[in-house]
Amino acid sequence: MATAEGYLRRLTRRLTEDPEQ
Repeated sequence: MATAEGYLRRLTRRLTEDPEQ
C-alpha cells in the first residue's frame, strides 16, 4: 500500500512545512 504511505507522508510534510496554515 504505497498510496497510504505516500498520502500520510505528504500530509505530515505539509503540516511540518506549514503548521500555521
